[in-house]
Amino acid sequence: MTSSNISRSGLNANSVRQTVSAHNVANTNTDTFAKQNTSQQALASGGTSTRVDTVTLSTEAKAIAQEINGAQNNVDVAEETVSQIQSRENFKQNAAVVRTQDEMQKTLLDTTA
Repeated sequence: MTSSNISRSGLNANSVRQTVSAHNVANTNTDTFAKQNTSQQALASGGTSTRVDTVTLSTEAKAIAQEINGAQNNVDVAEETVSQIQSRENFKQNAAVVRTQDEMQKTLLDTTA
């Protein structure tokens, strides 16, 4: 896999991560909502695969959360904010690699033309 394709894979992974986090935040006030997490795994060929999983709390954890603040789900807005910032910055870095790769190819084509 080329560096450009690896970066595109990273762009896709961070897009999924951003979407999942936004979905979690949008459902912050939804009773019994179970947040989702993304996990990435490196592929042997380069790049990453991204998986989305639902995070469920144990019965005891739900009872504790309910007792503390009446929480009905497991979404932490501060955690989601950090996740969104990280995925945005990672997206920007991968986009910069793709942009540099495109500029290098253009320069090469201009030189050989």
